[in-house]
Amino acid sequence: MNSDSPLMAFFQIGRDPERLGPVLSVYFNPNSVDRRKCPTCGKLVTFRQGYEGASAVSEGTGPVVWTDHAGELQLVFSHRVLEDVESIGASGFLAHPLPITKVENPRLAALDRPDYFLIEVIGSIDIDRTHYDGGDGLLCDGCRVWRPRPGGKVTYGDKMILPVPESWDGSDFVKCRNIRHGGYYCTARIVELARIKGWTGFEFTALLPVLPAVDLEDPRWLEKIETAAHEKYPKFFQA
Repeated sequence: MNSDSPLMAFFQIGRDPERLGPVLSVYFNPNSVDRRKCPTCGKLVTFRQGYEGASAVSEGTGPVVWTDHAGELQLVFSHRVLEDVESIGASGFLAHPLPITKVENPRLAALDRPDYFLIEVIGSIDIDRTHYDGGDGLLCDGCRVWRPRPGGKVTYGDKMILPVPESWDGSDFVKCRNIRHGGYYCTARIVELARIKGWTGFEFTALLPVLPAVDLEDPRWLEKIETAAHEKYPKFFQA
């Protein structure tokens, strides 16, 4: 099955739910963070000026191996992932060396540790607001922060993330441009690279809910997710 549906263009990058590897808490250089009131809406907003000087701590005693993705709120990739994406000319990111200053688990600390990099996503795409909130929420024109309208129909947890294909800048790694949103996304070819190379610590999910996560053991993963998406959301596919 082949389609031009934006559902199949991008996948959200997340952590493997089994969490066998560490969750690295990233601490940014205070000089790279500017938290101030937005002049348009008056709300406090964090504006990040750069990723240089960040460090990380591995917390907890649960992790038993070092995985290729070790971030939670941030993308933290091992050196081999970085080499793999660079080998195919992937775009839309900057990689910053991420020193780990503390490892709480002594068993994990005793293992050989890969070099990690904090990934700054610079590729971008717009979200289709028609499907995101139907114009029901409050979106600041200045800081691009979205908030639910008091008494409105749409809350933080029930929005639909659907990209506007013509707004895509062509990058393999993207984040939302027109609405400040914490998700990071990649193209299907990055997911396929992860499958072929056997990256650990990753989970890739389709953009809309109730669709299965990518099975990184299955060469036909894209076909199967597209079939499920077509059955659940036929209106997003061309006839």
